[in-house]
Amino acid sequence: MARLTRLRRPTGEGALSTYVEVPLQFDDAAQDLRSSLAQKYFEMQCAWEAVNKKLASHLGKYDGLFARLCIVFHCIESDGARPASVIKEDTASRAAAFLEKFLFPHAVAFYVDILGLSDRHDMVLAAAGFILARKLETISVRDVRRGDRIMRGMDVDQAQAVLEQLDAFGWLEPVQTGRRDSLTWQVLPSVHKLFADRAEAEKARREEVRRIISGSLQ
Repeated sequence: MARLTRLRRPTGEGALSTYVEVPLQFDDAAQDLRSSLAQKYFEMQCAWEAVNKKLASHLGKYDGLFARLCIVFHCIESDGARPASVIKEDTASRAAAFLEKFLFPHAVAFYVDILGLSDRHDMVLAAAGFILARKLETISVRDVRRGDRIMRGMDVDQAQAVLEQLDAFGWLEPVQTGRRDSLTWQVLPSVHKLFADRAEAEKARREEVRRIISGSLQ
């Protein structure tokens, strides 16, 4: 750290250029890598936008973060008082690997496991449980708003957003209809097969809840 704080800006190459400070640059291969990663991170951000806006916002910083990591790696591995003026492809590749194989999994663990998979975590779980318990083949915004307490508290926009998130998770496929409050999604058959045990448990849980509530009101 002490050595890094004493580093001076790089200079150009050649007899006269060695006295002129220049900005850091990527070589051609490293620049190609950065361009491809910028597109990749943009697509990841757009994909997560419908599911977890906090993680999507985090991904939106990856293009700049990648460049800063390249500078850090480059300077750490430099010799002398000034780093070389060109960042090589090897350095950029290792910075990308650190970002994708270390930082990104930790970000997913934080934003998904700790803060919840989606921005409407409880609503999404309630809608998913509703689908499984009733073995629904289709579901609409109107259906969602007639479910349990959490679901009845949703407005039209929230209910539609929840179904769009389940669509993003591979549970549903949209079916076009005329009215906005009656948009319909088809439940993919694989969902019921995959979560058959969960469906029975959810059905039993809901019946027990109804029994307890009914008993407490008598």
